[in-house]
Amino acid sequence: MNAPEIRLLLPGDLDPLFELLRDQREAEAADPVPHGPYHGDEPFDEDRRRASGVEAWARPLSEPEWRRTWGAFDRTLCVGEVSLTGSGLRTGLHRADVGLGVRRTHRGRGVGRSLMTAAIDWARAQPEIDWLDLGVFVGNEPAERLYRALGFHDRGVTPDRFRIDGRRIDDRSMTLWVGAGDSPLARTKPTS
Repeated sequence: MNAPEIRLLLPGDLDPLFELLRDQREAEAADPVPHGPYHGDEPFDEDRRRASGVEAWARPLSEPEWRRTWGAFDRTLCVGEVSLTGSGLRTGLHRADVGLGVRRTHRGRGVGRSLMTAAIDWARAQPEIDWLDLGVFVGNEPAERLYRALGFHDRGVTPDRFRIDGRRIDDRSMTLWVGAGDSPLARTKPTS
């Protein structure tokens, strides 16, 4: 596979994005180790997600629940996506939540790193955004390695954060400073 084309998604890209999301949900249902926070039999309300996605993509960064999504394309096939989503509260708009998904057939090929790099670079160019936050299931070591290599720092683990198809899932919170100047994390000294 050649390097995928990474681009910010527009409303015309919803069909390939939803094809990817449906594929991921089907793969999750068949995988004994979950990678996403949905039950295998949870319905995928495409109409609702289509309308809310277009609305969120159109919101300025100064409004709660804005979203920007990038897709990785192998020709016309969407093989991965990363979304940044603003807080539901105006007081939290200096932070964005990160969600990443890569088609199972394309994992381990640098697609996730390319998507994350595009999103991080974009966020660094936005004066409104200082932090990127994400959660990763404890035990998803490839994802944890990627996030650490990109500079994300652990904030801690929430035990039993999700219950997916009868399994208790611990979730690791991670954060990355993308604001101007030195990270406040660099100024924080561990207590003895």
